[in-house]
Amino acid sequence: MRPSDDVLQQDTDVVVSSSPEGGNDEQRRPQATQLARLYRGAAANELSDSTRALLKDLLFSELGMTDTVESQQKQAPIAASDAQPIIKQVHDESPTLPQGRVAESKQQKAVPISSLGTAQLELKLRQMIDANAAWESMEPLALRLYASQPAPATAARVIELAFVHATTDRLEPLLQWAKKNAPGFYRHLHPTLRTHLVIRLWRSSSSDTLATLLFRDRDESFLQPIERLFLFQSMTSAKDPTVPYLYFSRYRNELLNAVMSMGGHVGLTASAFLLRTGQLALDLGYNADAAQILDGIGANTPERDDALRLMLTSTVEKNKAGRSHLAELLMAEATGEGRLQLLQKFLADSRGLGGFKDRNRPALNELLADPLSWLPMDVALWGKLSSLLTANRDLAALLPNLLAVFQNHALKFHAANLDIALWQGPLNISPVNLQDEYWRGIGLLHFYAGTGATAEAELWQAVNSVKRAKEESPQPLPILWKELHRAAFTWVIKATHLLDGERTRMLRQLRVAVPLEQITAGDLTEYVEQAEGSPLPILQVLRGVAERLKEPLIAKRLLLKGAAASHLTNVDLNHVWQLGLTLNDHDLAWRAATVLNARQALVPAVRHAWEFSGEKRAEYGFFVPTKKQVQACLAGMSSPAARLANACLMVGGALPELLSLLDPGATVTRVSAAPHDSIEARVDQALSKLDWLLPPRRRYRFSFESALGGSQLPAFMQVLPTNAWSLLTARLAERLGINAWGWRLSRLHAQIADLIPRLASRQDLRRHSSRVATWLKELTPEQRAAWQDMAALSRALDDQTAAVALAGFVCRLATLICPNHYMALTSLQSMRAQTSIIWDMETWLLGESYSQSRASLGTVTRVPVPHSLQRLTSIVILPESATMVHKVRN
Repeated sequence: MRPSDDVLQQDTDVVVSSSPEGGNDEQRRPQATQLARLYRGAAANELSDSTRALLKDLLFSELGMTDTVESQQKQAPIAASDAQPIIKQVHDESPTLPQGRVAESKQQKAVPISSLGTAQLELKLRQMIDANAAWESMEPLALRLYASQPAPATAARVIELAFVHATTDRLEPLLQWAKKNAPGFYRHLHPTLRTHLVIRLWRSSSSDTLATLLFRDRDESFLQPIERLFLFQSMTSAKDPTVPYLYFSRYRNELLNAVMSMGGHVGLTASAFLLRTGQLALDLGYNADAAQILDGIGANTPERDDALRLMLTSTVEKNKAGRSHLAELLMAEATGEGRLQLLQKFLADSRGLGGFKDRNRPALNELLADPLSWLPMDVALWGKLSSLLTANRDLAALLPNLLAVFQNHALKFHAANLDIALWQGPLNISPVNLQDEYWRGIGLLHFYAGTGATAEAELWQAVNSVKRAKEESPQPLPILWKELHRAAFTWVIKATHLLDGERTRMLRQLRVAVPLEQITAGDLTEYVEQAEGSPLPILQVLRGVAERLKEPLIAKRLLLKGAAASHLTNVDLNHVWQLGLTLNDHDLAWRAATVLNARQALVPAVRHAWEFSGEKRAEYGFFVPTKKQVQACLAGMSSPAARLANACLMVGGALPELLSLLDPGATVTRVSAAPHDSIEARVDQALSKLDWLLPPRRRYRFSFESALGGSQLPAFMQVLPTNAWSLLTARLAERLGINAWGWRLSRLHAQIADLIPRLASRQDLRRHSSRVATWLKELTPEQRAAWQDMAALSRALDDQTAAVALAGFVCRLATLICPNHYMALTSLQSMRAQTSIIWDMETWLLGESYSQSRASLGTVTRVPVPHSLQRLTSIVILPESATMVHKVRN
């Protein structure tokens, strides 16, 4: 339906008034009337509401913010040969019309386009717009219409029609056509349409022709802010920053307004615009103007850090000596303390100014590139510098070189005290972000290198910290763990202050301090050789690696190493059972079952078979281990504890006689012989066969002992059970001389420390001087060395540590002679021994050293575990609340 005359008149007025050119309005009115009808029909049948609103606002008031026109069909851009005033090849047939107009179209005879007049072309184009035809059908008619009335205004109308109906990839060739055939067409486009034309082509990156059109009129007043912004962005792609910066200086307000109002439609934020402009100013040397421009960037925008870094590119003014004014002030301070205080003031000033207003920031940043060059090599000063830098690490965005000293020295290792001082700051911080976590991890690696193998826990904390930073940091790390690990490994190899044993242990620790998938079975084997004292979490992680590599022997050793640091849980014991079966070591499996049975945690099905395995006997024969086999009892003990036990083994039997000379209240006691068929007699007979254990000459009762009769019990025994193993343990404590000083190392130290000087100065000891001298003279060289070692250890160990260590050693030695494991464990429970002693006994029973001793003594249980029990996944009694039943392995 045609529009009414009054509406048509309004349309005509809008089109005429919107023409940017001057001229006779009366002459332009007929053409404007025809074009208004044409646009009116296009607006009534557009595909989407947003596009209808776009054209309506274009003709009546203002165009909306719609910046794209979608089309269901896309054509390739027309070739240059097609962009002619008249298309050489046109369709002779009429375009396809909607179904409702088919009958009418059939009655009309097809007429070639070339034979149509202007009015007929407009009418036919109007019919196609009403039929919602595709632009590729309308384009020949529009170009023919222009050929019939060639003028810039007509070309502008074609571009406007294409803007509404054509796809974006057709606009660029049409602009080329219009530029060639109607050079002044751009001024005739509706101003609001030009706005959206710029946005549309800018977003589609099809704006080369538009850039050439606008650049010719870049200083004309008819250009709108978005067009000037488009021109500015096009200029910045050139190598010379002069033209775009001068253009910005001339139209600064318009460009900023365009960015704020329409930048979001083309993916340009105000911060990104200011950053680019500030870069241009810096490139031309306008530092003050650049600082003012960059200061407008928001604090929470991604471009803020880049803007701050840009300002650091300003040239630092230097004197003839090549120093900035800040460096001169710093070097004027005579002491390192003064220089650090001045540096602290510089950092405080920079924090107060906030970045862009700080004219000294480039010089300060340059000063921080190598702070150790102007600081003496002093441990205290290096530590204070490290703490100062990390305390101000929030200024890293303003001063990128703030942490440069750590990055520059991450792969360098100094003397231990200096190195730890340099990394004191990162070591003492509480990480609040991934950067803190990363630098603290590197500091822990340097702490490990400076401390030694005892800092293995810190080494693994370093591994985990750097790994976590790598996995979670959005930015790549400056130095990866691979490089850090290689540098530390090389330093340990070349370090001259390390002893060979310490160096070997550190290298073994470093070989496994890598990503778990890089650890090999050989690395684990070497590591487990010297894993005493390793933290339990590390052993658990490496045990998982051994299981993944299908190395059950290594997994078992790591499990037991971890148990030595803590204790064996029921789950661990079940794991030992499974590993024993995997290794075909049934003796180990039965011993694990023994420990569980002593805990009353063994499932009944296994307990029945265990009773026939040889682990449960009424009586065991006594074995005579050699001195070399006895050394297995020292396995897993700390070095001071092992030395004390060995000293008791060497010279302990002779101590009662010496201490009786030094104790005025000591008396000789008589002990009646035990019946030949008693347990006591069997124990004494077994002890008499040990050539490495000195038999006592006499038995003494000392002044600190109870006046009541009977033999003294070891300190860890509250009750002495009536069985061979318990009695053997009590006798061994007596034979080793531990009872003579009441299991209190401080008492022994008080009696034997500086023994020779005391004999010369004290009147009451002079009468014993010859007898003590005789005792000392009768010691063998091996006993004399043990005596001196015991005297030194009496000051190094406290009473509790020494008593627990010796109790464990005596229990191990008794088990080696009388290998009744169940009796040993249940006797310790009856004795009410400390839990740590029981746990130590359990761990040693399953250890590798004891397994080797059993093999050499021939005490290995040869009864295999039944196949029905080998299929059990667990031999531990589950809690009463558990409903899960034992599953059978496939």
